[in-house]
Amino acid sequence: MQESVSVFDLARTGNQTLEKILNENPEQLDAREIKLGETPLHFAAAGGHTATVKLLLSKGADINSTNDFLRTPLHYAAIMGHFDVVKVLCA
Repeated sequence: MQESVSVFDLARTGNQTLEKILNENPEQLDAREIKLGETPLHFAAAGGHTATVKLLLSKGADINSTNDFLRTPLHYAAIMGHFDVVKVLCA
């Protein structure tokens, strides 16, 4: 994996390269960001990237993961008004 690109950046922007990175480094699926303990799913949900959320869930991302403030990806999707993502996370 390139050092300059993290799974968090890819999830935050909905970048399609994320799937390739996760195929090569599956341990990154539920990696925790140092600052707040968020996972790639938190970033994808907060950014409203429905396709990325679906990708992460299909690979087994923990839908109930919480950050350091006990917020889940669903919290972020709802707070940010990304109701398509909310529907996916509640399905």
